Amino acid sequence: MRHRSVWAFAGLGLILTIVAEGLAPRAIARAIDDGIAAGDTATLAGFAVLAAGLWLMRGLFGAAFGFCNHYGAQLVGRDLRNLYFAALNRMSFTYFDRNNSGDLITRGISDVQSASHGGTMSFLLLTEAVGKYAFFATLMLTTNFKLALATMAMVPIMVFWTLYFGRIFRTQWRAVMRQRSVLTDVLTEVLNGIRVVKAFAQEDRETQRFEDEVHEMVRAILRAIRSFSIFLPALFFMSSIGTVVLIWYGFSLVSAGEALIGDVVSFNIYMGALIQPTRMMGAFVQRLINGIVATDRVFEIIDYSPPEPDELPPPERVPHGLEVVFDDVWFRYSSGADWILRGVSFVAPVGSTVGIIGPTGSGKTSLLNLLLRHYRPDRGRILIGGRPLDEFDAKELRWQISAVPQDPYLFTNTVSKNVSFARPDSDIRRIEAAADSAQVGRFINTLPDRYETVVGERGVGLSGGQRQRVTIARALVMDAPILVMDDSTSSVDTETERLIQLSIDRQLAGRTALLVSQRVSSVSAADQILVLENGQITARGTHRELLEDGGLYAEIYRLQSPPAEVST
Repeated sequence: MRHRSVWAFAGLGLILTIVAEGLAPRAIARAIDDGIAAGDTATLAGFAVLAAGLWLMRGLFGAAFGFCNHYGAQLVGRDLRNLYFAALNRMSFTYFDRNNSGDLITRGISDVQSASHGGTMSFLLLTEAVGKYAFFATLMLTTNFKLALATMAMVPIMVFWTLYFGRIFRTQWRAVMRQRSVLTDVLTEVLNGIRVVKAFAQEDRETQRFEDEVHEMVRAILRAIRSFSIFLPALFFMSSIGTVVLIWYGFSLVSAGEALIGDVVSFNIYMGALIQPTRMMGAFVQRLINGIVATDRVFEIIDYSPPEPDELPPPERVPHGLEVVFDDVWFRYSSGADWILRGVSFVAPVGSTVGIIGPTGSGKTSLLNLLLRHYRPDRGRILIGGRPLDEFDAKELRWQISAVPQDPYLFTNTVSKNVSFARPDSDIRRIEAAADSAQVGRFINTLPDRYETVVGERGVGLSGGQRQRVTIARALVMDAPILVMDDSTSSVDTETERLIQLSIDRQLAGRTALLVSQRVSSVSAADQILVLENGQITARGTHRELLEDGGLYAEIYRLQSPPAEVST
């Protein structure tokens, strides 16, 4: 159990608080019966001082308990957030394909908050209420059995009432959290696509969609509130009946000589002390149920085990210069879906460059995703350096591959931090060299703070071509044995692309490269070019061989080249 000392102090503070609060009324009862009734001022003063001391101790111990309660909740929240984020980083691409980011964000923020604060604190406060009931009941039963039984007659009914509504609250608050996830998903989607929304003048429609989801969330909350509005007044009514019975029956026993006035007074103090936790018990239960549901949702992620966990012991570090082999690889994103890759086989020898070209939807990006093991093939195998891909530890595998994705993603950080993302310990000379090779160094030097300039969210302050070149620099800083580029120069002009290729060629000495593109200019210098159509390799060869073949590659070249160049 984590943070044992905090919970030990919280438990000790709780016990001492309950004991001090329970003994104080007994001291008052003795002061009344043995002091006031007997006319003994010394006894009265002694028990009065004792009662005051016990109330003071109750305040001090209660403050300590409250501090430990809040402090412990903060520690639980910290640990849950760390565990949750670590769990997300373990997930495969398939998991993120099947789960909405809005739901994952809600679980990581709102649900963690509810689990750590609502759940943990409500549990301890509910424990305090139950502890008071148990200890005070024991004191009352040992003081006057008849009066205690009459006073606590409603307790079993109150417990049943609380348990009954607890099940209802759990179902209703799960629905609230589910709808909250939907709401977060809509908000995240609109914010990420706000430029598209505005470009097509769809603000009103998206606003209405958001309002509809807000309305559904309000309806879910109102259902829970309606149940709570029935539960709480009834609970308070039951506790009030206990107080009425105490006053009426207590003085009846005093009149019959079966109870002392001090007993009735102390019982009344006990009931007064129990009224607040009784009235709050509904809120405690509601928050506790909310916390339990939130905890379930958070641990659905934390406890999730990927189908094929990447926890193999890391192999020996592979050297620079790795052969890449695809052997009869078949792949589709889900069972029953169309095949994305069909029997793909090729070899990328050590130190060679393989270009992959084909129309949109032909499977080029999927092929690279399989190499990075973001997904796993349904049939066939992939080898790196003669070893099957599945034998590599995930982190060790990805250290062997510098990847430039199709969508250039930048973090809200400085340019230097984005370029050195894979190797945070890189010095500025290495960062500048990579940026110069990616033909983005000159632009970076025009920024207000050069490499320390903070780029906006997703690199919003940069053009598409600039973002692509920064991500290329990031891959070059990593300096891995294999370089993978997925249409990574689509937003730069032809001359800049040529300069980038020349710089990369100089750095590729002894390394293997796979270049995916829809532009012939991006792959024409490759040692081997694969033409991919409908998930199959329909042609392979050098640039000149494929032009002479007259197939799809030659057609793409003709469409993309100026007429004068084609004629030559």
